[in-house]
Amino acid sequence: MRLTLLCSFAVLGVMILSLISCGDNAAVHLEQGKVEHDQGNYRKAIESYDKAIELDPTLALAYNNRGNAYSELGEYYRAIQDLDRVIELDPTLALAYRNRGATYRRLGEHRRAIGDYDKAIQLDPNSANAYNKRGVAYGDLGEHRRAIQDLDRAIEIDPTLAVAYRSRGAAYSHLGEHRRAIGDYDKAVQLDPNSANAYGGRGIAYYHLGETKKALDDLSQARTLEQDATLLAQIDQAIAEIQR
Repeated sequence: MRLTLLCSFAVLGVMILSLISCGDNAAVHLEQGKVEHDQGNYRKAIESYDKAIELDPTLALAYNNRGNAYSELGEYYRAIQDLDRVIELDPTLALAYRNRGATYRRLGEHRRAIGDYDKAIQLDPNSANAYNKRGVAYGDLGEHRRAIQDLDRAIEIDPTLAVAYRSRGAAYSHLGEHRRAIGDYDKAVQLDPNSANAYGGRGIAYYHLGETKKALDDLSQARTLEQDATLLAQIDQAIAEIQR
């Protein structure tokens, strides 16, 4: 009887150690994926997330992060599949709704994006990021006043969120309120001096007010900071038009 109990405990011990080992390995691969992701090595990150999911198919964060990596690679439908799975595993994870909303926005499905941001805000009413993203989605739909309401709330929650000032500046510009736009871009530049978008947006606002020199100075600074080839071409086009 004693031998049987000892054997049973031994087997149980091996099972527990095996489970702990699997969990640890999944966590290690998840962390490795985060490192690769932060370095922009999205394919390598996905490989690490794949391994984490293989070891722990219920690890919601691994699906979330892999979805984000697919989104960065432009593989939006694969991203949404992963984010759907996150929400199946944990319907209360606000982060997953924010990320899926961002992916829907990249697909141009702004109403679906707003639906996800609504849910994210319901789950986490103090998420400045979610209000900012929903505001941007409303702006995409031309609903700039609603955008500003959300961006006001984002800034109220987090007065240091530079992207919210940039987004609100863009909304004011679309409404022709260029002085207010410049005020927001000023704040965005103060918070994030390396933001090409903030300089570019402010430059365009100055142009609309007839302040050509300031416009060109800001657009030149935006050109220095911008690394995306498509956006660089747009900045060059704007500068050329102003100089005509």
